[in-house]
Amino acid sequence: TVGTWYSVDALQGQCSYSDSVFVNVNSFFVNAGMDTTICNTNGFQLTGTTNANTPVYSWSNSAYLNNGLIQNPIMQVDSTLSFVLTVSNANCTYSDTILVTNVLANPTAIYFDSTVCEGDSIVLDLSGYTNITWTPTSGIINPTSVNPLFLATSNQFYTVSFIESQGCWVQDSLQINIIPLPQVSLSNDTTIC
Repeated sequence: TVGTWYSVDALQGQCSYSDSVFVNVNSFFVNAGMDTTICNTNGFQLTGTTNANTPVYSWSNSAYLNNGLIQNPIMQVDSTLSFVLTVSNANCTYSDTILVTNVLANPTAIYFDSTVCEGDSIVLDLSGYTNITWTPTSGIINPTSVNPLFLATSNQFYTVSFIESQGCWVQDSLQINIIPLPQVSLSNDTTIC
């Protein structure tokens, strides 16, 4: 805040007039934050900043926030929205805008539940995915690979989480059922006349 005195002197004939005024510049900044693109905006916290003395906050689209009258509200919806942060003090009002873009994950099924014969294997193609984590890892060769090989010996339910091409975390599941090999038993060789 910077203030300055301004004065004016006027002369009219033999008379001299003077007056002055103090102009108080009450300036501050408002920053609603950087435009952001994320997966699942529900739970994303807006981070407004200002250097105003005794600020009063107001966010537009407050119906989608936990509280539109605080400095750092939390989004309560998965949606692309623009928010305007308006900050006022006793004398001035300033605003700034942030765009929060919601990216929808592409949770395509990684593979359908499968039934295989005992001893058979399944190879999945998870190309384009990163940070692959299987639970459990039993019966999986290279569980962090984009081409894991399943050699399950018994029925097993697996969950997998990974980052897909948009950068979103996705979770999926896979049930593998095993058909036991038939037990074949033949009697002794027999000679018949």
